This record gives sequence, C-alpha cells and structure tokens, in this order.
Amino acid sequence: MMGTAKATINAIHFMEARVVGHRRRRRPPSQLDWFIYGHDRAAKLIICLRLEKLRRRYEHGDPEALLEALDICCRGYWCPPPWVMSGYVNSYEAWRSYKMPTLDAAFGVVRHYDSKQLKSLREQEEARVFIVAQTERLRRRGESVSKDLFRQVGEKIGRGATFVSDVLYAPASAVLRKLFEKIPMS
Repeated sequence: MMGTAKATINAIHFMEARVVGHRRRRRPPSQLDWFIYGHDRAAKLIICLRLEKLRRRYEHGDPEALLEALDICCRGYWCPPPWVMSGYVNSYEAWRSYKMPTLDAAFGVVRHYDSKQLKSLREQEEARVFIVAQTERLRRRGESVSKDLFRQVGEKIGRGATFVSDVLYAPASAVLRKLFEKIPMS
C-alpha cells in the first residue's frame, strides 16, 4: 500500500545500534531524532490521513490539533494545508498585536500537569516512539505482547517492564500504535 517505508526501517535500525558509552541507563533518541518517516514519500498517505483527522478535531474546537498538524508538516517538509496556515497566522497575529497576552492564550492551548509529574512526563515522551516501534517489531516477529516483551524493550533503554507497559498503553501512544501497525517493517 505504501511501499517499503525505508526511512522508517533505517531509523529503527539506527536506534538499536546507538550506544551511549558504558552507562547502565541508556536514553532512546528523542522523537526529533527519530521522526524521519515524514521525509519518505511512502508516508504521504498516512500523513494526509492524519492531517484530515486533525482538521476535524480543530474544526470541532480542539486548538491543539492545529499545532500538531503544523508540527507534522514542518518535520516532514510538507506544505501545510490552508486551514493550518490560516489558523497559525491568525493565532500568531493575535499574539503579535497584543490581543493575547501569551502564545498559549493565542493558540488556545494549556498544559495540564502537576509540576511534580513533569520529569516523568518528559521521560515517557522521550521514550514513546522507541517503545512503540520496538514492541510492534517484536510482535511482528511472533513474540506475544507480555511482561517478558516489555522487559526486553525496557532493557534497551534502562527501564523496567512496568514503565514500558505504561508508556505503550498511554492515550498519547494510541496514534503511534496505529501508525506502526500500518507501516511495513523488517
């Protein structure tokens, strides 16, 4: 359906080969390092479908969808659709002309977190793509999704099976799980 998605496969192999000295706890590459799939023409269908879902969310009042769509377009060097350009320009202009006091207010987004959870949320977000990709890859190789699989993935990043399970089944990982189910991997 989408070709080989060679960039995705190369990115996953790159992550596995990455070693950080002799430290016991290794960090997976950030999503910025990993999100190469946007450069691959084979990912265009997935990106178009994702942008359409985001457009519907934005039209139904979810302002975060605008920023997510802009992020996807910028990472993949895709031209943003008109609704993204218009939404961005209107929000930025409201902030620049002092109609809104902050960029958060201009774009209508607010971070909801307890300051004590911030470190944990950062760690989860940093590991999310790696965990979802590795779990899907091992699942396709015939391994059952179990505590052993989570432990195996966790060893690669210096974390436990519970951390891997929590990140994998978090609502923020749902889109990535669907994405990796559709992308062919070796």
